[in-house]
Amino acid sequence: MVSGKIIAEKATNMISTIKFSANFVSCYTEHNVPVIGIGDDPEEPKHYIIISQFIDKNESFDDSIGLQGHFFESEISNAIKKIQINKSHLIIDIKEGKGQKIGIDKIHIDLYIANEEFEQLYQYIIDIFDKSTTIIELKK
Repeated sequence: MVSGKIIAEKATNMISTIKFSANFVSCYTEHNVPVIGIGDDPEEPKHYIIISQFIDKNESFDDSIGLQGHFFESEISNAIKKIQINKSHLIIDIKEGKGQKIGIDKIHIDLYIANEEFEQLYQYIIDIFDKSTTIIELKK
């Protein structure tokens, strides 16, 4: 079952988490820009994220990485603090100042994808975030 919801978790501060299930991953490179798309439908997703890296020699690697999603209107750069991934989950922690801008601190995606899609996703995450300050916890 594929569904999406916003969950409010309580700690010392209120943390907003976007949580959804994804059965579709698309990783490709277009005009030297690596792109990762994750969503609940390949044609018309209701819940999705897109991560891309457009390298401009005048900006940092972190600034070259953009994040888009169904939960906010435009791309935001230098927003990803940490990524945790295994075969069944992708969890993205958003940097504090960026989280306030888009209204969330965490994205939790339950992955229902084939092994080949997971391997490609794993490699694209390594390629995109290799030189960034983003913390990556990749567990096969």
